[in-house]
Amino acid sequence: MRLKHIAFLGCLLSFITAFAADRLELVLELPGPSLNKTQAGAILQRNIIRGGGPLVRPTEPISEAELVVVAVDAEGREIHRQVVADPNLVRGELFDPQTGAFVTRRTVTRTGGQLTLVLPDEESLDHLVVYRPRFEGDAYQLEHVRTYDLNREPTRDRMDLGKADPDVVRVIDNGDSSDRIDIVFFGDGYTRAELGDYARDVDTVIQSYFDTEPYRSYRDFFNVLRVDAVSNQSGVDHPELGQYRDTAFEGTYNCGGVQRLICVDTNEVQSVAGRVLAADARDTLIVIVNDDEYGGSGGAVSVISTNGQTVDLALHEIGHSFGRLADEYTYNSERCDRREPSERNVTAQTRRDAIKWNHWIDASTPIPTTGDRGAEVGLFQGGRYCTTGIYRPTDNSMMRTLGRPFHAVNEEALILRMYQFIQPITGRTPDRNQVELNDGETMRFAVEVPGTRGDTIQVRWLVDGLERGTGTSFDLTAQGLSEGNHSLLAEAADLTEKVRLDPNDDLKASVSWTVVVHGGGGGDPQEPETPQGLSARDISASAFTLEWRTADRADRYEVEREVDGQWRQEARTTETHHAFSGLPEGSTQRVRVRALNDRGASPFSAALEVRLGDDCDPNLVKPSGLAETSHGTTSFSIAWTAVAGATGYRLQLWGRSQDDWVEAGTSTTADFTFTGLETGSEQWVRVRAENACGQSEYSDDLYVKLDDDGCDGAPATVGGLEASDVGSTSFDLAWNAVTGATGYRLQLWSDPRGEWVEAGTSTAARFTFTGLEAGSEQWPRVRAENACGASTYSDYIHVVLDGGCSGAPGTPTALRAENVSRTSFDLTWGAVDGAERYALQLWNGYGWSDAGTATTPRFSFTGLNTGSTQYVQVRAVNACGAGSYSSWLEVVLESACTGDLDKPTGLYYQGAGRGSARLYWRPVTGATRYEVQIWTGSTWADLGESRQTNFLVQGYSGYQYVRARAVSDCGSSEYSDWIPIFL
Repeated sequence: MRLKHIAFLGCLLSFITAFAADRLELVLELPGPSLNKTQAGAILQRNIIRGGGPLVRPTEPISEAELVVVAVDAEGREIHRQVVADPNLVRGELFDPQTGAFVTRRTVTRTGGQLTLVLPDEESLDHLVVYRPRFEGDAYQLEHVRTYDLNREPTRDRMDLGKADPDVVRVIDNGDSSDRIDIVFFGDGYTRAELGDYARDVDTVIQSYFDTEPYRSYRDFFNVLRVDAVSNQSGVDHPELGQYRDTAFEGTYNCGGVQRLICVDTNEVQSVAGRVLAADARDTLIVIVNDDEYGGSGGAVSVISTNGQTVDLALHEIGHSFGRLADEYTYNSERCDRREPSERNVTAQTRRDAIKWNHWIDASTPIPTTGDRGAEVGLFQGGRYCTTGIYRPTDNSMMRTLGRPFHAVNEEALILRMYQFIQPITGRTPDRNQVELNDGETMRFAVEVPGTRGDTIQVRWLVDGLERGTGTSFDLTAQGLSEGNHSLLAEAADLTEKVRLDPNDDLKASVSWTVVVHGGGGGDPQEPETPQGLSARDISASAFTLEWRTADRADRYEVEREVDGQWRQEARTTETHHAFSGLPEGSTQRVRVRALNDRGASPFSAALEVRLGDDCDPNLVKPSGLAETSHGTTSFSIAWTAVAGATGYRLQLWGRSQDDWVEAGTSTTADFTFTGLETGSEQWVRVRAENACGQSEYSDDLYVKLDDDGCDGAPATVGGLEASDVGSTSFDLAWNAVTGATGYRLQLWSDPRGEWVEAGTSTAARFTFTGLEAGSEQWPRVRAENACGASTYSDYIHVVLDGGCSGAPGTPTALRAENVSRTSFDLTWGAVDGAERYALQLWNGYGWSDAGTATTPRFSFTGLNTGSTQYVQVRAVNACGAGSYSSWLEVVLESACTGDLDKPTGLYYQGAGRGSARLYWRPVTGATRYEVQIWTGSTWADLGESRQTNFLVQGYSGYQYVRARAVSDCGSSEYSDWIPIFL
């Protein structure tokens, strides 16, 4: 099968480790296309970078202007993969400086260059293999370019370069480079006396750059640095005029014979960047040449002149290099490929549900789309150099014509790309996983989030899973928290309207703390009640108004709408209604509401489904003719006259304790039975009719009196409480039986919570309390109950339990993993004297999280990620406290491997044109890719890899000998028997 690259769009290399990790920076010699592919590549420089932020690199190519770098160990197992721009390719796109319209394009291939890489510094790294992707539509195979032996010493020292390093100025400083995207400017053709002009030219570019969306809204995501390189002469080369200048980066117009194509020595730019900037402080490199003639180029380094029109050229080029967007213009060139492309902003699909940006297309927009529709998203024919067969999302964007906005689809792609460098939470206070809080204390917690225009990044705080606050800081008090461990979670999400589909949740992040409360505080948190009575009114083809009843203790509400299977926050309001508009015409919408106050949030209401359109009647009449059809001691049935146009009915009972109507159920027929009611109670019921377009008013209420069960009244108060068999964690309680009582209800006083807590019920005049804190003081009380009511509670008595422990237990040792499988393992450890139970934790990538408890020194972990590495720790607990956590144990789960791979068989080839042949073989069970080698006369050399069962061999002539092997994440097979081929 062909590798479907589109499934990997947006995939990023995951963080190498949750801990601060060293990284390896390499500068490699990368000769041009005429290189001898069997010769080992030269490593020019090597540098170890201590610590640093997450290493973020794409892992799937989108064009042949990129290279795939694979780091492997001595056994050939892949350790790391990343995609980088080919430094030997200079992209020249020429646009009319007056109109911004595309004119022509040219790619210049350099004879040789340098490739700078940053990799995780793994001890097992043995060599690097560089490949070039060869695309056939959205499928590709990897062609071997060069192999680098990491055991060889670099050919030159990184500090012995013989030049003074230029100064670096932070023009915009929004934070540490590990948490920001760094744009770096270099000047070429500026003498020392002209550095002031250079600084002003950079400021001009920055102003225009950040006046453009989405960069305007996400300006705080970026740092801007200026490298003040000094040239010996002013200006740059114009070979067509016989003008040559001695400059820092050898800038020249007329590159490749194209007047407006400006090239610089990108090797020198990269070299200077490596000397004066940290590895995570050079995400985008731009060179400004000191010449006002329109021109520029793109690639690993973008080049522009001081001409005012070139800022848009830079935005377009960075749309390629940073945003990984395709050109949307047409061009009569052999580059036109009408198979499904990989970039986010072009497609060959014409079926609406298969279009990559379908979530931006209104239901009323025709597919395909024609005409000048401004910023409206549709399916416009022409893009990625093809006049037909390839489509773009808007009529005219920055990726088609300079000076235009990027528009919605490209803006979304750029924002998603930004979030592959930055997380919505960039810091937290306090910066530790566990904090302690004493009775009466309050502690402030805070998170740092990058700024956005409109403050679209919203933070909510959850205590033990319940929302208690919003904003970037939160004050947590011990009041209302019981003694012991509690979880505090800060969740951040960018709710920007510029992103409608975030498949990898890149716009979300969370951090957590374990809060250990000593003493605790009393009181009831008193979260609000869940909103009830959701209904829709004013329904049209694309809009409606949602309303609901006021919820007890609510001071605001949060409204959510389901979008593409995920709930998305639409509004926060103090009203009990919210208007939706601009929805897809004729669609069915699902909405829900929850109530908020300073103590937390209620659960969400049941979802209300609303069908938009004018094909049903929202003006239903209220039901009438309510009548009781039967009743007993705890139930009754009613019926009513059916309402024309109704698809269902909603029923409510009057809740005397709530002093309000309470939801009681729904029915699709004009009858309903109520059960489980209080014996002999009085009930009031009402009903309304509903359909997808709305609902009626509620009917007049109906009164129903249930039958009594013959009792004479509530029983008398219990007396004679006495405790016996008092142990360390339990005791028995007995009392005098009460005449007429059918049962008893017991409570214990909770000192930490400051309230009585239900403890159980009994039909006899005795009860056993168990599982209590050893040595604690207890205050039990009891009341008698029957069908007619309940007595008042008895007087409480005081019970002191035995001590049972002399101190917190010791630390567990001898942790061992047993029965390790793909998704589970058993953990055992040495029993700890005095331990009543054990608490276990797993490392979640940001901190330790609770995994469960055990009463014996054994615990089973299940449902883990296949083949993952887990870190686990355990501590012992008893009534007197908890011991220290053990040293953590690393457990590597089994991979999904099913056994050794067979070597490929059935090799044969077919000619594929002059100087090339396609090699075929039978598929190998369990293989995810194949590696191909060619005999050079003295050794076998890598040709490349393929995720299909064939490979194109080219660049050789005459008789050659080739072989292949199967590869998976678990290892590789032996190489196949070789076969001769003729090219």
